[in-house]
Amino acid sequence: VPGALRRSVHKQQEFFLFLARRAGQMARRAVESGTLRNLLWKLRVAHDEVARRAVGKFKEERHNGYLRV
Repeated sequence: VPGALRRSVHKQQEFFLFLARRAGQMARRAVESGTLRNLLWKLRVAHDEVARRAVGKFKEERHNGYLRV
């Protein structure tokens, strides 16, 4: 039984390594094609716009130089 268990664990490890390699290849292709880069840029720009709107919407209240919570 220990030998069979060892083979089973080895097969699982090989499968996880295969998946990790495949995910790395897919990520590399996405970066090279620019799709991931464009998506990240759009998310960053959208985040900045939301942050700017939030700062303009809410007035910062300070008390003795500290931001009120």
